[in-house]
Amino acid sequence: MEESPRDQPSIINVLSAYIRNHAKKPKAGTYDFDAPSDIQAALTALGYRNPNYDSNAVIDLHGAYLSGVYLPSGDLHGANLRDTDLSVAFLNRVNLRDANLDDAQR
Repeated sequence: MEESPRDQPSIINVLSAYIRNHAKKPKAGTYDFDAPSDIQAALTALGYRNPNYDSNAVIDLHGAYLSGVYLPSGDLHGANLRDTDLSVAFLNRVNLRDANLDDAQR
């Protein structure tokens, strides 16, 4: 997204779909307290993008299993998840300290 701001809305849609399709609840009897590295990386890219290039793209994480996600505060601010759709998302053990969740759906 940093290299091609005009592609940012498409990248947001692709990363959101990837997370929704791959961040699934673990099978019964298994325990994973940390988010998988691919999910963590995708969320980090989404959370720390430059929102000035979002256009009409919305981060859609509805129904995603996000247990153990960690989006710490950056040098100047936390993750920007403004307007994100988090409806029916599983957010146990999530660290979103200082994240911008204004108008996020839950």
